[in-house]
Amino acid sequence: MYIHGDGKLLRDYVFAPDLCRIVEHLAARMAGGTFNVATGTSVSLLQILEDIREALGIDFEVVHLPANVESSFDMRYDIARLSAASANSIFLRCVPASAVIFDS
Repeated sequence: MYIHGDGKLLRDYVFAPDLCRIVEHLAARMAGGTFNVATGTSVSLLQILEDIREALGIDFEVVHLPANVESSFDMRYDIARLSAASANSIFLRCVPASAVIFDS
């Protein structure tokens, strides 16, 4: 596995199908405005790789390439507006690196 940098930067990863469900949910409710579509929990790439190792029961080498200087900062997002726009829905927290899923 090749990654840029040390893998410790924090990101809020969203599972693509969950993103689609969230957009569909907001569109159906005609929610207007700008929303941070995120889980509200940031994790490092190293943690995700460790979770993959554990889930699959395998080990693999991680090769660290030079960091991308333009994105060398942690990313955390406020999901208060998203939560407020979906007040009638139940948020289910998934494993790290997966998005908030609506249970309709």
